[in-house]
Amino acid sequence: MKTRLALALSFLLAGTAAAQSTAPTGLTLWGGLGTEVFVIPGATLGLSATVAQLPRMNVDLRGSASAYLLPVPDVNGPFTAFNAELLFSGRNSNFNLYGGPSVGTVLGGLWTVGATGGLRGQFDGGNLGWFSEAHLRAAFDSAGLFPFPLVGGTFGVTYRF
Repeated sequence: MKTRLALALSFLLAGTAAAQSTAPTGLTLWGGLGTEVFVIPGATLGLSATVAQLPRMNVDLRGSASAYLLPVPDVNGPFTAFNAELLFSGRNSNFNLYGGPSVGTVLGGLWTVGATGGLRGQFDGGNLGWFSEAHLRAAFDSAGLFPFPLVGGTFGVTYRF
C-alpha cells in the first residue's frame, strides 16, 4: 500500500514538474476542504501549471491528492485519491470560471473519470486567492464493472508563484 502511495505521489509530482517547465505563467498551489459523495469530508492539496495560452483562455494541468474520512465505525483511517485535471479558464487574473475533464484513482482499486468546474479569484490582486468548485465523477472498480457516481465539492485557497 505504501509503495502504491509513493508511486502515485511520484507520478503526480513528476507530471506537475513537467507542466511547470513549459508553463508561461507559473505554478499555482491549491488547498481546500470538501466532500465526496455529498457527506464524506476530506482535504485536498494540488498543484497546477499553465500549459497553453489560447486567444481567450488558459489551459492548466492540475494534479491533486485528497484524503477522505469515511464516517463508518469499522473503517481504519482515511482513503486517498489522486486526480489529474485539464482545466480551461478565462484570462482575467482576478476572477475566473474554470472547468474540464479529470481522471484519477482511489487507492485500493477504484478508478475515476469525470469533470470539474469552479470559480476562482484573487484577494486584492495579489498572489493569494480562493476557489470554489464542484465535481462529478464516475468510479469503476478494478474489474471495470458498474460505475457509480461520486459528487462533491471543494472550497479553499490558492497561491500563485
